[in-house]
Amino acid sequence: MRRTGGCAVSASLFLYALLGAVFCMLLVTGVVSCADTHPETVSASCFVVFDYTDASRAASQRLCVFVQTKSAVQRTGAITVAHTKSSYEWQILEPVQFAYGTNQWAGSTVLLPRAGEPVLQGAYTVTYRNKLDEEVLESFSVLYPEALVQALPADMPSVLGKSAAQKIAVYAENEKLLYYGAAKNTWKTADDMWKEYGSAVKSRRCYEYRSSKNCTVICMLPPDYRSKTQF
Repeated sequence: MRRTGGCAVSASLFLYALLGAVFCMLLVTGVVSCADTHPETVSASCFVVFDYTDASRAASQRLCVFVQTKSAVQRTGAITVAHTKSSYEWQILEPVQFAYGTNQWAGSTVLLPRAGEPVLQGAYTVTYRNKLDEEVLESFSVLYPEALVQALPADMPSVLGKSAAQKIAVYAENEKLLYYGAAKNTWKTADDMWKEYGSAVKSRRCYEYRSSKNCTVICMLPPDYRSKTQF
């Protein structure tokens, strides 16, 4: 069993947090009514992140899990994520809590697998507890191509299959995310991207692969750093 705290999550759903981004947060604070005591949830969502640091090594992996709540997210206590077959689990003792519009979530982006092992595939159970220790159960499944564990950046995106979607992440200093999405039509060359984001220092090509109903695989390729040339 591994214990973990929370980490900063941006207001733009999960992807900015998965990309290590620093953004304007909508972390949840404030007082909630005592009448809202019983925990209610919508679903649990997961992302498996394959993070490449250079072209010659396989990626490091981490699991990101969030529970969308109907009841006040401020009442979140702890969350347990357990792999059904192996019973390996993480206890998220200080979940990140954040809201986007009328939706709210609690969870963690830093669930690491056991040393030397990949993120386990298969079914997972999520136990969401409020501060009164009342529980709600959710579930999700992790599925990805076995070859991905040892794959190198050069194997992308073919190892993921035709359904993989390419995205671009553009960063300023201190991992601040400036843009995440498909390459813009106005970007005919990399210089066009650098010109549009004047404070950018690097970019990363990413591939998204929806592996199951509520789990997405994201492969983050090594960063490309901006030229010293000023545009």
